[in-house]
Amino acid sequence: MKVLQRLKEYLAFTKGERKIFFFLSILFLAGIAVKVYREKTTADEAPVYDYSSSDKEFERRSHAAAAGGDSTAVPQARKTVPLQKVNINTAGKSTLASLPGIGQGIAERIVAYRSEKGPFSTTGDLRKVKGIGKKKFEKILPYITTQ
Repeated sequence: MKVLQRLKEYLAFTKGERKIFFFLSILFLAGIAVKVYREKTTADEAPVYDYSSSDKEFERRSHAAAAGGDSTAVPQARKTVPLQKVNINTAGKSTLASLPGIGQGIAERIVAYRSEKGPFSTTGDLRKVKGIGKKKFEKILPYITTQ
């Protein structure tokens, strides 16, 4: 009891502060007890995942795509890049949208910019279109021309 009395004097808590401290201590200990209980009960029931089938499918698709295999091996969400360079001064929305990183919205902005300001004098002028930054421009540069 002397230890508790000395602790009270040392900390100089008011009666209300002691109640709050006691309440928080009980909550802290209860939290620790819940954590220990959950770790003990779920340690034996940890799920075991088998990724071998998805790994094999990934490997199969990777090899097929690298070898130019059938189109079902490559996900359908990918765009096919144009085989010839696209003239950004004459291309329509759908052709512009086939460029990597260019969707219908940016394709519409390119056409609108071109009709408002005239043809692009260089491919670098394409960066003036809203939505085409440095990275996107570098990604499409190999596929575009102004001639």
